[in-house]
Amino acid sequence: MILLVVLALLILFGVLQRVLDRMALTDRQALLLVALIFVGGWLPDIRLGMVSINIGGALVPLGVCVYLFFHAGTGRERIRCLVASVLTAAVIDVISLLFPADPVAMPFDPMVLYGLCGGVIAWLTGRSRRSAFIAGVLGMILADTAIGVVNWTRGVQQVLYLGGAGRAGCRRAFRRDGGDALRAVRRNHGAHGARQDRRQHAAGRSKRMKEKLSRLALSFALAIALYAAFLPTASADDVAESLHVAVDGTGAYLFSISGEISEGDEYISADNILYRIATVQNGNAIAEKIGEETMPDVSWLDVGRLNPFAQESAVPAASAKADDSRKLIAMYVTHSDESYVPSDGTQSVNGQGGIYDVAREFRDALQQQGIDVILDESTHLPHDSGAYRRSRQTAERLLQKRPDAIIDVHRDGIPDQSEYACSIDGENVSRVRLLVGRGNQNSSVNREFAKQMKAVADKQYPGLVKDIFIGKGTYNQDLAPHAILLEFGTHTISKERVLNSADMMAKVVSNTLYGPQTGSASAEKSEKSASGAQKPAAKDDVGVSGGVIFLIVAVVAGVLIFAFAQTGSGKAMGEKLGRNVSEMTGGLLGKKPKDKNG
Repeated sequence: MILLVVLALLILFGVLQRVLDRMALTDRQALLLVALIFVGGWLPDIRLGMVSINIGGALVPLGVCVYLFFHAGTGRERIRCLVASVLTAAVIDVISLLFPADPVAMPFDPMVLYGLCGGVIAWLTGRSRRSAFIAGVLGMILADTAIGVVNWTRGVQQVLYLGGAGRAGCRRAFRRDGGDALRAVRRNHGAHGARQDRRQHAAGRSKRMKEKLSRLALSFALAIALYAAFLPTASADDVAESLHVAVDGTGAYLFSISGEISEGDEYISADNILYRIATVQNGNAIAEKIGEETMPDVSWLDVGRLNPFAQESAVPAASAKADDSRKLIAMYVTHSDESYVPSDGTQSVNGQGGIYDVAREFRDALQQQGIDVILDESTHLPHDSGAYRRSRQTAERLLQKRPDAIIDVHRDGIPDQSEYACSIDGENVSRVRLLVGRGNQNSSVNREFAKQMKAVADKQYPGLVKDIFIGKGTYNQDLAPHAILLEFGTHTISKERVLNSADMMAKVVSNTLYGPQTGSASAEKSEKSASGAQKPAAKDDVGVSGGVIFLIVAVVAGVLIFAFAQTGSGKAMGEKLGRNVSEMTGGLLGKKPKDKNG
Protein backbone atom coordinates (compact mmCIF):
# COMPACT_ATOMS: atom_id res chain seq x y z
CA MET A 1 0.00 0.00 0.00
CA ILE A 2 2.85 2.41 0.84
CA LEU A 3 4.45 1.69 -2.55
CA LEU A 4 1.19 2.51 -4.35
CA VAL A 5 0.81 5.80 -2.44
CA VAL A 6 4.38 6.79 -3.28
CA LEU A 7 3.86 5.97 -6.96
CA ALA A 8 0.67 8.02 -7.06
CA LEU A 9 2.50 11.01 -5.57
CA LEU A 10 5.37 10.70 -8.05
CA ILE A 11 2.91 10.54 -10.96
CA LEU A 12 0.96 13.52 -9.59
CA PHE A 13 4.10 15.67 -9.41
CA GLY A 14 5.19 14.68 -12.91
CA VAL A 15 8.45 13.06 -11.78
CA LEU A 16 7.70 9.81 -13.65
CA GLN A 17 6.59 11.41 -16.91
CA ARG A 18 9.47 9.93 -18.88
CA VAL A 19 8.85 6.50 -17.42
CA LEU A 20 5.17 6.60 -18.34
CA ASP A 21 6.01 7.71 -21.87
CA ARG A 22 8.24 4.68 -22.31
CA MET A 23 5.42 2.42 -21.04
CA ALA A 24 2.86 4.03 -23.40
CA LEU A 25 0.75 5.17 -20.44
CA THR A 26 -0.74 8.59 -19.74
CA ASP A 27 -0.83 10.08 -16.25
CA ARG A 28 -4.51 9.32 -15.89
CA GLN A 29 -4.03 5.73 -17.03
CA ALA A 30 -1.18 5.27 -14.56
CA LEU A 31 -3.19 6.68 -11.64
CA LEU A 32 -6.14 4.50 -12.64
CA LEU A 33 -3.82 1.48 -12.65
CA VAL A 34 -2.56 2.31 -9.15
CA ALA A 35 -6.15 2.77 -7.92
CA LEU A 36 -7.30 -0.52 -9.47
CA ILE A 37 -4.41 -2.44 -7.90
CA PHE A 38 -5.15 -0.88 -4.51
CA VAL A 39 -8.94 -1.35 -4.57
CA GLY A 40 -8.76 -4.74 -6.29
CA GLY A 41 -6.51 -6.04 -3.53
CA TRP A 42 -9.39 -5.70 -1.06
CA LEU A 43 -12.00 -7.37 -3.26
CA PRO A 44 -12.79 -11.10 -2.87
CA ASP A 45 -10.56 -13.43 -4.84
CA ILE A 46 -11.85 -15.19 -7.92
CA ARG A 47 -11.80 -18.93 -7.22
CA LEU A 48 -11.31 -21.34 -10.14
CA GLY A 49 -10.98 -24.84 -8.73
CA MET A 50 -7.63 -25.05 -6.94
CA VAL A 51 -6.60 -21.60 -8.16
CA SER A 52 -7.50 -18.37 -6.36
CA ILE A 53 -6.83 -15.10 -8.25
CA ASN A 54 -6.65 -11.73 -6.51
CA ILE A 55 -8.09 -8.93 -8.65
CA GLY A 56 -5.64 -6.20 -7.65
CA GLY A 57 -2.63 -8.43 -7.16
CA ALA A 58 -2.89 -10.56 -10.31
CA LEU A 59 -5.83 -9.88 -12.64
CA VAL A 60 -5.33 -6.12 -13.14
CA PRO A 61 -1.52 -6.36 -13.57
CA LEU A 62 -2.01 -9.26 -15.99
CA GLY A 63 -4.36 -7.11 -18.08
CA VAL A 64 -1.76 -4.34 -18.15
CA CYS A 65 0.82 -6.90 -19.29
CA VAL A 66 -1.38 -7.84 -22.25
CA TYR A 67 -1.78 -4.15 -23.12
CA LEU A 68 1.97 -3.47 -22.91
CA PHE A 69 2.83 -6.67 -24.77
CA PHE A 70 0.79 -5.67 -27.83
CA HIS A 71 2.17 -2.12 -27.64
CA ALA A 72 5.76 -3.36 -27.75
CA GLY A 73 7.76 -1.75 -30.49
CA THR A 74 9.00 -4.87 -32.24
CA GLY A 75 8.55 -8.61 -32.33
CA ARG A 76 12.00 -8.99 -30.81
CA GLU A 77 10.91 -6.97 -27.80
CA ARG A 78 7.90 -9.24 -27.33
CA ILE A 79 10.16 -12.27 -27.40
CA ARG A 80 12.48 -10.61 -24.87
CA CYS A 81 9.47 -9.95 -22.61
CA LEU A 82 8.55 -13.64 -22.58
CA VAL A 83 12.14 -14.80 -22.12
CA ALA A 84 12.65 -12.34 -19.27
CA SER A 85 9.43 -13.57 -17.60
CA VAL A 86 10.52 -17.21 -17.70
CA LEU A 87 14.00 -16.35 -16.43
CA THR A 88 12.56 -14.18 -13.64
CA ALA A 89 10.33 -17.05 -12.50
CA ALA A 90 13.29 -19.44 -12.54
CA VAL A 91 15.47 -17.10 -10.51
CA ILE A 92 12.71 -16.45 -7.95
CA ASP A 93 12.23 -20.20 -7.44
CA VAL A 94 15.98 -20.77 -7.16
CA ILE A 95 16.22 -17.99 -4.55
CA SER A 96 13.34 -19.55 -2.61
CA LEU A 97 15.05 -22.95 -2.63
CA LEU A 98 18.61 -21.87 -1.86
CA PHE A 99 18.13 -19.09 0.67
CA PRO A 100 17.39 -19.87 4.33
CA ALA A 101 13.76 -20.50 5.26
CA ASP A 102 14.00 -18.25 8.31
CA PRO A 103 13.74 -14.53 7.40
CA VAL A 104 16.12 -13.71 10.27
CA ALA A 105 18.85 -15.50 8.30
CA MET A 106 18.40 -13.24 5.28
CA PRO A 107 20.80 -10.28 4.98
CA PHE A 108 17.85 -8.26 3.67
CA ASP A 109 14.11 -8.63 3.16
CA PRO A 110 13.53 -11.44 0.60
CA MET A 111 10.47 -9.59 -0.70
CA VAL A 112 12.83 -6.85 -1.94
CA LEU A 113 15.15 -9.44 -3.48
CA TYR A 114 12.33 -10.94 -5.55
CA GLY A 115 11.50 -7.46 -6.81
CA LEU A 116 15.08 -6.64 -7.73
CA CYS A 117 15.79 -9.81 -9.69
CA GLY A 118 12.99 -9.19 -12.19
CA GLY A 119 14.13 -5.63 -12.86
CA VAL A 120 17.76 -6.66 -13.32
CA ILE A 121 16.89 -9.57 -15.63
CA ALA A 122 14.52 -7.44 -17.71
CA TRP A 123 17.15 -4.70 -18.03
CA LEU A 124 19.84 -7.17 -19.08
CA THR A 125 17.67 -9.02 -21.58
CA GLY A 126 15.60 -6.20 -23.00
CA ARG A 127 16.56 -2.85 -21.44
CA SER A 128 12.92 -1.80 -21.60
CA ARG A 129 10.46 -0.70 -18.94
CA ARG A 130 7.74 -2.61 -20.69
CA SER A 131 9.87 -5.73 -20.40
CA ALA A 132 10.55 -4.93 -16.75
CA PHE A 133 6.87 -4.65 -15.85
CA ILE A 134 5.87 -7.74 -17.83
CA ALA A 135 8.78 -9.77 -16.44
CA GLY A 136 7.90 -8.66 -12.92
CA VAL A 137 4.24 -9.63 -13.14
CA LEU A 138 4.47 -12.78 -15.27
CA GLY A 139 7.65 -13.88 -13.50
CA MET A 140 5.95 -13.80 -10.09
CA ILE A 141 2.84 -15.55 -11.42
CA LEU A 142 4.90 -18.23 -13.19
CA ALA A 143 7.06 -18.76 -10.08
CA ASP A 144 4.00 -19.33 -7.87
CA THR A 145 2.39 -21.52 -10.54
CA ALA A 146 5.51 -23.69 -10.76
CA ILE A 147 5.48 -24.23 -6.98
CA GLY A 148 1.78 -25.10 -7.15
CA VAL A 149 2.30 -27.63 -9.93
CA VAL A 150 5.15 -29.29 -8.01
CA ASN A 151 2.94 -29.58 -4.92
CA TRP A 152 0.04 -31.02 -6.95
CA THR A 153 2.28 -33.65 -8.57
CA ARG A 154 3.32 -34.69 -5.06
CA GLY A 155 -0.28 -35.15 -4.02
CA VAL A 156 -0.46 -31.97 -1.90
CA GLN A 157 -3.84 -30.34 -2.48
CA GLN A 158 -2.60 -26.81 -1.92
CA VAL A 159 -4.62 -23.92 -3.31
CA LEU A 160 -2.57 -21.78 -5.70
CA TYR A 161 -2.99 -18.15 -4.66
CA LEU A 162 -2.00 -15.58 -7.26
CA GLY A 163 -1.86 -12.10 -5.80
CA GLY A 164 1.57 -10.53 -5.24
CA ALA A 165 2.34 -9.60 -8.83
CA GLY A 166 0.93 -6.06 -8.83
CA ARG A 167 3.43 -4.67 -6.34
CA ALA A 168 6.21 -6.70 -7.96
CA GLY A 169 5.49 -5.23 -11.38
CA CYS A 170 5.49 -1.69 -9.99
CA ARG A 171 8.85 -2.26 -8.32
CA ARG A 172 10.39 -3.40 -11.58
CA ALA A 173 8.75 -0.94 -13.97
CA PHE A 174 9.82 2.22 -12.19
CA ARG A 175 13.52 1.44 -11.93
CA ARG A 176 16.09 3.39 -13.91
CA ASP A 177 16.19 2.29 -17.53
CA GLY A 178 19.81 2.50 -18.60
CA GLY A 179 18.88 2.04 -22.26
CA ASP A 180 16.95 5.32 -22.64
CA ALA A 181 20.03 7.38 -23.46
CA LEU A 182 21.32 4.84 -25.95
CA ARG A 183 17.95 4.62 -27.69
CA ALA A 184 17.77 8.41 -27.84
CA VAL A 185 21.17 8.53 -29.51
CA ARG A 186 20.06 5.96 -32.05
CA ARG A 187 16.90 7.89 -32.88
CA ASN A 188 18.86 11.08 -33.42
CA HIS A 189 21.81 9.43 -35.14
CA GLY A 190 22.17 10.70 -38.67
CA ALA A 191 20.24 13.92 -38.09
CA HIS A 192 23.40 15.88 -38.34
CA GLY A 193 25.60 14.60 -41.15
CA ALA A 194 28.72 16.36 -39.91
CA ARG A 195 28.68 14.37 -36.68
CA GLN A 196 27.69 11.03 -38.16
CA ASP A 197 31.20 10.00 -39.11
CA ARG A 198 32.60 10.97 -35.71
CA ARG A 199 29.98 8.91 -33.89
CA GLN A 200 29.82 5.92 -36.17
CA HIS A 201 32.82 4.19 -34.66
CA ALA A 202 31.71 4.90 -31.08
CA ALA A 203 28.14 3.76 -31.80
CA GLY A 204 29.35 0.54 -33.39
CA ARG A 205 31.61 -0.17 -30.44
CA SER A 206 28.76 0.53 -28.02
CA LYS A 207 26.47 -1.77 -29.98
CA ARG A 208 29.04 -4.60 -29.95
CA MET A 209 29.57 -4.14 -26.21
CA LYS A 210 25.83 -4.25 -25.58
CA GLU A 211 25.50 -7.42 -27.61
CA LYS A 212 28.33 -9.06 -25.67
CA LEU A 213 26.80 -8.06 -22.34
CA SER A 214 23.37 -9.24 -23.44
CA ARG A 215 24.73 -12.61 -24.57
CA LEU A 216 26.63 -12.97 -21.30
CA ALA A 217 23.58 -12.04 -19.22
CA LEU A 218 21.33 -14.31 -21.26
CA SER A 219 23.76 -17.22 -20.88
CA PHE A 220 23.96 -16.66 -17.15
CA ALA A 221 20.17 -16.42 -16.78
CA LEU A 222 19.64 -19.54 -18.92
CA ALA A 223 22.13 -21.41 -16.74
CA ILE A 224 20.12 -20.43 -13.67
CA ALA A 225 16.90 -21.48 -15.40
CA LEU A 226 18.37 -24.89 -16.31
CA TYR A 227 19.67 -25.26 -12.77
CA ALA A 228 16.18 -24.53 -11.47
CA ALA A 229 14.66 -27.06 -13.87
CA PHE A 230 16.89 -29.91 -12.72
CA LEU A 231 17.27 -28.89 -9.09
CA PRO A 232 15.28 -31.30 -6.92
CA THR A 233 12.69 -29.26 -5.09
CA ALA A 234 13.17 -29.55 -1.36
CA SER A 235 10.59 -31.89 0.09
CA ALA A 236 9.32 -31.59 3.61
CA ASP A 237 11.33 -34.62 4.65
CA ASP A 238 14.52 -32.87 3.55
CA VAL A 239 14.02 -29.84 5.80
CA ALA A 240 16.91 -29.52 8.21
CA GLU A 241 16.63 -27.53 11.41
CA SER A 242 19.54 -25.12 11.88
CA LEU A 243 20.49 -24.70 15.52
CA HIS A 244 22.10 -21.58 16.96
CA VAL A 245 23.11 -20.93 20.55
CA ALA A 246 23.39 -17.70 22.51
CA VAL A 247 25.54 -17.23 25.61
CA ASP A 248 26.16 -14.24 27.86
CA GLY A 249 29.45 -12.42 28.39
CA THR A 250 30.67 -15.05 30.87
CA GLY A 251 29.94 -17.93 28.49
CA ALA A 252 26.87 -19.08 30.40
CA TYR A 253 24.17 -20.65 28.22
CA LEU A 254 21.12 -18.48 27.55
CA PHE A 255 18.99 -20.07 24.84
CA SER A 256 18.93 -21.98 21.55
CA ILE A 257 16.86 -21.24 18.50
CA SER A 258 16.17 -22.94 15.20
CA GLY A 259 17.22 -20.17 12.86
CA GLU A 260 19.80 -17.45 12.54
CA ILE A 261 20.72 -14.96 15.25
CA SER A 262 21.78 -11.47 14.19
CA GLU A 263 23.53 -8.59 15.91
CA GLY A 264 20.95 -6.31 17.47
CA ASP A 265 18.43 -9.06 18.14
CA GLU A 266 16.98 -8.99 21.64
CA TYR A 267 15.90 -11.68 24.06
CA ILE A 268 13.68 -11.51 27.14
CA SER A 269 14.35 -14.53 29.32
CA ALA A 270 11.92 -16.49 31.46
CA ASP A 271 12.88 -14.34 34.46
CA ASN A 272 12.35 -11.15 32.42
CA ILE A 273 16.01 -10.20 31.90
CA LEU A 274 16.67 -8.34 28.66
CA TYR A 275 19.70 -9.30 26.56
CA ARG A 276 20.93 -7.84 23.29
CA ILE A 277 23.04 -9.78 20.80
CA ALA A 278 26.42 -8.04 20.62
CA THR A 279 28.39 -10.31 18.30
CA VAL A 280 27.79 -13.43 16.22
CA GLN A 281 30.66 -15.84 15.62
CA ASN A 282 30.33 -19.01 13.53
CA GLY A 283 26.56 -18.90 13.90
CA ASN A 284 26.67 -18.65 17.68
CA ALA A 285 25.94 -15.44 19.53
CA ILE A 286 27.28 -13.54 22.50
CA ALA A 287 24.68 -11.41 24.27
CA GLU A 288 25.15 -8.49 26.61
CA LYS A 289 22.91 -8.15 29.62
CA ILE A 290 20.88 -4.95 29.45
CA GLY A 291 19.01 -5.41 32.72
CA GLU A 292 15.60 -6.34 34.00
CA GLU A 293 12.82 -5.66 31.51
CA THR A 294 9.90 -3.66 32.85
CA MET A 295 6.85 -5.87 32.48
CA PRO A 296 3.21 -4.74 32.46
CA ASP A 297 1.21 -4.68 35.66
CA VAL A 298 -1.32 -7.54 35.65
CA SER A 299 -2.75 -7.05 39.13
CA TRP A 300 -6.16 -6.67 37.49
CA LEU A 301 -6.19 -10.46 37.11
CA ASP A 302 -6.52 -10.88 40.90
CA VAL A 303 -9.67 -8.79 41.21
CA GLY A 304 -11.29 -9.72 37.90
CA ARG A 305 -11.09 -6.23 36.44
CA LEU A 306 -10.89 -5.47 32.76
CA ASN A 307 -7.38 -5.55 31.32
CA PRO A 308 -6.27 -1.92 30.92
CA PHE A 309 -4.06 -3.01 28.00
CA ALA A 310 -7.19 -4.19 26.16
CA GLN A 311 -8.73 -0.73 26.59
CA GLU A 312 -5.78 1.58 26.12
CA SER A 313 -3.55 0.06 23.46
CA ALA A 314 -4.41 -3.44 22.41
CA VAL A 315 -7.30 -3.58 20.03
CA PRO A 316 -7.58 -0.70 17.57
CA ALA A 317 -9.27 -2.91 15.00
CA ALA A 318 -11.84 -4.12 17.50
CA SER A 319 -12.78 -0.68 18.73
CA ALA A 320 -13.30 0.49 15.14
CA LYS A 321 -16.00 -2.12 14.56
CA ALA A 322 -19.65 -1.26 14.64
CA ASP A 323 -20.23 -4.06 17.14
CA ASP A 324 -17.73 -3.73 19.99
CA SER A 325 -19.02 -6.93 21.63
CA ARG A 326 -17.57 -9.11 18.86
CA LYS A 327 -14.18 -10.63 19.59
CA LEU A 328 -12.25 -11.97 16.62
CA ILE A 329 -8.82 -13.57 16.24
CA ALA A 330 -7.28 -14.80 12.97
CA MET A 331 -4.74 -17.62 12.69
CA TYR A 332 -2.67 -19.25 9.95
CA VAL A 333 0.34 -21.56 9.58
CA THR A 334 3.32 -20.44 7.49
CA HIS A 335 5.44 -23.60 7.79
CA SER A 336 2.76 -26.13 6.93
CA ASP A 337 5.01 -29.20 7.14
CA GLU A 338 6.08 -28.78 10.78
CA SER A 339 5.34 -31.86 12.88
CA TYR A 340 6.30 -33.61 16.12
CA VAL A 341 8.50 -36.71 15.84
CA PRO A 342 7.23 -38.66 18.89
CA SER A 343 3.58 -38.34 17.80
CA ASP A 344 3.70 -37.85 14.01
CA GLY A 345 6.69 -40.07 13.28
CA THR A 346 8.58 -37.35 11.43
CA GLN A 347 9.54 -33.71 11.89
CA SER A 348 7.88 -32.61 8.65
CA VAL A 349 5.44 -33.92 6.05
CA ASN A 350 4.36 -32.97 2.54
CA GLY A 351 0.99 -31.47 3.35
CA GLN A 352 -0.61 -30.48 6.62
CA GLY A 353 1.80 -31.42 9.38
CA GLY A 354 1.05 -32.00 13.03
CA ILE A 355 1.19 -28.25 13.62
CA TYR A 356 -2.35 -28.02 12.18
CA ASP A 357 -3.62 -30.25 15.00
CA VAL A 358 -2.16 -27.72 17.42
CA ALA A 359 -3.73 -24.82 15.54
CA ARG A 360 -7.14 -26.50 15.59
CA GLU A 361 -6.87 -27.25 19.32
CA PHE A 362 -5.83 -23.65 19.94
CA ARG A 363 -8.80 -22.44 17.87
CA ASP A 364 -11.28 -24.63 19.74
CA ALA A 365 -9.93 -23.50 23.11
CA LEU A 366 -10.24 -19.83 22.10
CA GLN A 367 -13.80 -20.44 20.96
CA GLN A 368 -14.59 -21.86 24.39
CA GLN A 369 -13.55 -18.46 25.76
CA GLY A 370 -16.29 -16.85 23.67
CA ILE A 371 -13.96 -15.65 20.90
CA ASP A 372 -14.68 -15.96 17.19
CA VAL A 373 -11.69 -17.52 15.47
CA ILE A 374 -10.85 -17.71 11.78
CA LEU A 375 -8.26 -20.43 11.18
CA ASP A 376 -7.06 -20.44 7.58
CA GLU A 377 -5.78 -23.97 6.95
CA SER A 378 -4.10 -23.12 3.65
CA THR A 379 -0.69 -24.72 3.16
CA HIS A 380 2.35 -22.75 2.01
CA LEU A 381 4.73 -25.48 0.91
CA PRO A 382 7.58 -25.96 0.40
CA HIS A 383 9.36 -24.96 3.60
CA ASP A 384 11.77 -22.52 1.97
CA SER A 385 12.47 -18.78 1.94
CA GLY A 386 9.35 -18.28 -0.21
CA ALA A 387 7.02 -19.66 2.47
CA TYR A 388 6.57 -16.28 4.14
CA ARG A 389 5.87 -14.71 0.74
CA ARG A 390 3.11 -17.24 0.12
CA SER A 391 1.67 -17.01 3.64
CA ARG A 392 1.67 -13.23 3.33
CA GLN A 393 -1.23 -13.51 0.89
CA THR A 394 -3.10 -15.62 3.45
CA ALA A 395 -2.44 -13.04 6.17
CA GLU A 396 -3.67 -10.22 3.92
CA ARG A 397 -6.93 -12.09 3.25
CA LEU A 398 -7.44 -12.66 6.97
CA LEU A 399 -6.80 -9.00 7.79
CA GLN A 400 -9.70 -8.03 5.53
CA LYS A 401 -11.91 -9.48 8.31
CA ARG A 402 -10.39 -6.89 10.70
CA PRO A 403 -9.39 -9.26 13.52
CA ASP A 404 -8.25 -8.01 16.92
CA ALA A 405 -5.04 -10.03 16.55
CA ILE A 406 -3.45 -12.32 13.97
CA ILE A 407 -1.36 -15.31 15.05
CA ASP A 408 1.09 -17.40 13.04
CA VAL A 409 1.33 -20.87 14.62
CA HIS A 410 4.74 -22.62 14.53
CA ARG A 411 6.91 -25.03 16.45
CA ASP A 412 10.61 -24.69 17.22
CA GLY A 413 13.32 -26.96 15.84
CA ILE A 414 15.85 -27.30 18.66
CA PRO A 415 16.66 -30.95 19.51
CA ASP A 416 16.61 -30.70 23.31
CA GLN A 417 13.01 -31.24 24.35
CA SER A 418 13.83 -30.48 28.00
CA GLU A 419 13.90 -26.77 27.14
CA TYR A 420 10.18 -26.97 26.40
CA ALA A 421 8.85 -29.87 28.50
CA CYS A 422 7.43 -28.84 31.86
CA SER A 423 4.60 -29.53 34.31
CA ILE A 424 2.02 -26.88 35.21
CA ASP A 425 -0.74 -27.52 37.75
CA GLY A 426 0.15 -31.23 37.65
CA GLU A 427 -0.32 -31.44 33.87
CA ASN A 428 2.43 -32.31 31.38
CA VAL A 429 2.64 -29.43 28.91
CA SER A 430 5.03 -27.71 26.53
CA ARG A 431 6.33 -24.21 26.92
CA VAL A 432 5.60 -21.58 24.24
CA ARG A 433 8.08 -19.14 22.74
CA LEU A 434 6.91 -15.73 21.47
CA LEU A 435 8.62 -14.27 18.38
CA VAL A 436 8.45 -10.62 17.37
CA GLY A 437 9.99 -9.14 14.22
CA ARG A 438 11.91 -5.93 14.84
CA GLY A 439 12.25 -4.93 11.19
CA ASN A 440 8.87 -3.23 10.70
CA GLN A 441 6.80 -0.25 11.79
CA ASN A 442 4.65 -2.35 14.15
CA SER A 443 7.54 -3.81 16.15
CA SER A 444 7.06 -1.63 19.24
CA VAL A 445 3.33 -2.39 19.46
CA ASN A 446 3.85 -6.11 18.87
CA ARG A 447 6.65 -6.16 21.45
CA GLU A 448 4.32 -4.67 24.07
CA PHE A 449 1.67 -7.17 23.02
CA ALA A 450 4.12 -10.04 23.58
CA LYS A 451 5.24 -8.64 26.94
CA GLN A 452 1.63 -8.32 28.07
CA MET A 453 0.98 -11.89 26.98
CA LYS A 454 3.99 -13.17 28.92
CA ALA A 455 3.03 -11.16 32.02
CA VAL A 456 -0.46 -12.66 31.98
CA ALA A 457 0.95 -16.17 31.44
CA ASP A 458 3.46 -15.73 34.28
CA LYS A 459 0.57 -14.82 36.54
CA GLN A 460 -1.86 -17.52 35.44
CA TYR A 461 0.45 -20.36 34.40
CA PRO A 462 4.03 -19.69 35.60
CA GLY A 463 6.51 -21.25 33.18
CA LEU A 464 4.10 -21.58 30.23
CA VAL A 465 5.78 -18.84 28.18
CA LYS A 466 9.41 -19.80 27.72
CA ASP A 467 10.77 -16.45 26.53
CA ILE A 468 10.43 -13.70 23.94
CA PHE A 469 12.77 -13.45 20.97
CA ILE A 470 12.86 -10.15 19.05
CA GLY A 471 14.54 -11.01 15.74
CA LYS A 472 15.64 -9.15 12.64
CA GLY A 473 12.93 -10.56 10.35
CA THR A 474 9.46 -9.16 9.83
CA TYR A 475 7.50 -12.47 9.95
CA ASN A 476 4.76 -10.61 8.02
CA GLN A 477 4.12 -8.58 11.17
CA ASP A 478 4.52 -5.40 9.17
CA LEU A 479 0.99 -5.98 7.87
CA ALA A 480 -0.76 -5.11 11.14
CA PRO A 481 -0.28 -4.39 14.83
CA HIS A 482 -0.98 -7.20 17.29
CA ALA A 483 0.55 -9.78 15.00
CA ILE A 484 2.52 -12.46 16.85
CA LEU A 485 4.31 -15.72 16.09
CA LEU A 486 3.84 -18.49 18.65
CA GLU A 487 6.16 -21.50 18.76
CA PHE A 488 4.40 -24.39 20.49
CA GLY A 489 7.19 -26.70 21.64
CA THR A 490 9.79 -28.28 19.40
CA HIS A 491 9.86 -31.20 16.96
CA THR A 492 11.28 -33.64 19.58
CA ILE A 493 8.47 -33.16 22.09
CA SER A 494 5.20 -35.09 22.11
CA LYS A 495 2.24 -33.40 20.46
CA GLU A 496 0.04 -34.34 23.42
CA ARG A 497 2.04 -31.98 25.65
CA VAL A 498 1.65 -29.22 23.07
CA LEU A 499 -2.12 -29.73 22.84
CA ASN A 500 -2.37 -29.32 26.61
CA SER A 501 -0.43 -26.07 26.46
CA ALA A 502 -2.67 -24.81 23.64
CA ASP A 503 -5.65 -24.88 26.02
CA MET A 504 -3.75 -22.84 28.60
CA MET A 505 -2.42 -20.43 26.00
CA ALA A 506 -5.95 -19.75 24.78
CA LYS A 507 -6.91 -18.45 28.23
CA VAL A 508 -3.78 -16.30 28.30
CA VAL A 509 -4.56 -14.74 24.92
CA SER A 510 -8.20 -14.18 25.89
CA ASN A 511 -7.26 -12.38 29.10
CA THR A 512 -4.54 -10.38 27.35
CA LEU A 513 -6.87 -9.05 24.68
CA TYR A 514 -10.19 -8.85 26.49
CA GLY A 515 -9.61 -9.36 30.22
CA PRO A 516 -11.55 -11.76 32.48
CA GLN A 517 -15.06 -12.11 31.09
CA THR A 518 -17.03 -13.05 34.17
CA GLY A 519 -19.78 -11.36 36.14
CA SER A 520 -19.20 -7.69 36.81
CA ALA A 521 -16.20 -7.63 34.47
CA SER A 522 -18.49 -8.10 31.48
CA ALA A 523 -20.82 -5.38 32.74
CA GLU A 524 -17.85 -3.08 33.31
CA LYS A 525 -16.70 -3.70 29.75
CA SER A 526 -20.15 -2.86 28.38
CA GLU A 527 -20.26 0.40 30.37
CA LYS A 528 -16.81 1.46 29.26
CA SER A 529 -17.54 0.56 25.64
CA ALA A 530 -20.71 2.68 25.75
CA SER A 531 -18.86 5.61 27.33
CA GLY A 532 -16.36 5.81 24.48
CA ALA A 533 -13.50 3.31 24.61
CA GLN A 534 -12.47 4.24 21.08
CA LYS A 535 -10.38 7.22 22.12
CA PRO A 536 -7.42 5.24 23.55
CA ALA A 537 -7.46 2.99 20.47
CA ALA A 538 -7.13 6.03 18.25
CA LYS A 539 -3.99 6.93 20.16
CA ASP A 540 -2.53 3.55 19.32
CA ASP A 541 -3.46 3.96 15.67
CA VAL A 542 -1.45 7.18 15.61
CA GLY A 543 1.58 5.41 17.02
CA VAL A 544 1.37 2.57 14.53
CA SER A 545 0.84 4.79 11.49
CA GLY A 546 3.44 7.38 12.47
CA GLY A 547 6.15 5.69 10.43
CA VAL A 548 3.93 5.51 7.36
CA ILE A 549 2.95 9.18 7.64
CA PHE A 550 6.59 10.16 8.04
CA LEU A 551 7.50 8.18 4.91
CA ILE A 552 4.79 9.86 2.84
CA VAL A 553 5.81 13.32 4.10
CA ALA A 554 9.45 12.54 3.28
CA VAL A 555 8.50 11.47 -0.26
CA VAL A 556 6.45 14.64 -0.80
CA ALA A 557 9.33 16.79 0.48
CA GLY A 558 11.80 14.99 -1.79
CA VAL A 559 9.56 15.40 -4.82
CA LEU A 560 9.09 19.12 -4.07
CA ILE A 561 12.86 19.59 -3.84
CA PHE A 562 13.29 17.71 -7.12
CA ALA A 563 10.61 19.82 -8.80
CA PHE A 564 12.15 23.05 -7.47
CA ALA A 565 15.56 22.03 -8.78
CA GLN A 566 14.04 21.34 -12.21
CA THR A 567 12.01 24.55 -12.48
CA GLY A 568 14.30 26.96 -10.60
CA SER A 569 11.57 28.82 -8.71
CA GLY A 570 8.62 28.18 -6.46
CA LYS A 571 6.25 29.90 -8.86
CA ALA A 572 7.32 27.76 -11.82
CA MET A 573 7.09 24.68 -9.65
CA GLY A 574 3.51 25.57 -8.68
CA GLU A 575 2.58 26.18 -12.29
CA LYS A 576 4.00 22.79 -13.30
CA LEU A 577 2.05 21.04 -10.54
CA GLY A 578 -1.11 22.90 -11.57
CA ARG A 579 -0.69 21.81 -15.19
CA ASN A 580 -0.16 18.18 -14.17
CA VAL A 581 -3.26 18.16 -11.97
CA SER A 582 -5.30 19.89 -14.68
CA GLU A 583 -4.24 17.39 -17.34
CA MET A 584 -5.05 14.38 -15.13
CA THR A 585 -8.48 15.70 -14.08
CA GLY A 586 -9.52 16.89 -17.53
CA GLY A 587 -9.37 20.54 -16.47
CA LEU A 588 -11.65 20.12 -13.44
CA LEU A 589 -8.82 20.89 -11.00
CA GLY A 590 -5.54 22.75 -11.27
CA LYS A 591 -4.38 25.57 -13.46
CA LYS A 592 -5.52 25.35 -17.07
CA PRO A 593 -2.83 26.04 -19.67
CA LYS A 594 -3.22 29.23 -21.65
CA ASP A 595 -4.56 28.91 -25.15
CA LYS A 596 -1.82 30.08 -27.49
CA ASN A 597 -4.37 30.90 -30.19
CA GLY A 598 -5.96 33.48 -27.97
